[in-house]
Amino acid sequence: MISPVELSVLAPLLERVSWPVQLRRSGRDGRDVLWARGGMVEIDMQGGQGTRKLFTGTVEAEPQLALRLLDELSHVFREAGMRHRIELYAAPDGPLLGYLHHGWPQAE
Repeated sequence: MISPVELSVLAPLLERVSWPVQLRRSGRDGRDVLWARGGMVEIDMQGGQGTRKLFTGTVEAEPQLALRLLDELSHVFREAGMRHRIELYAAPDGPLLGYLHHGWPQAE
């Protein structure tokens, strides 16, 4: 999740991410959403999150590589000053493999 900062500040920073993540405008409500399809990482923003934005997705890579790829996204969020957390699990109900964050304690 990230704080309710406008996602548009991410647009120039996303060029630094090595996988194809992009900012798009939602056809449903006109809000900005992060989107990635194809390649090793696929993410979508779920609608109806209000001021919080929830992303879900999959990473088709070994855990070490998956963490490196998601760390790139976390770095972009940090650079934009966005409070966030990213959790990587082995499976939807599996163990936590990694936790990346900025200003968000794991206990919250």
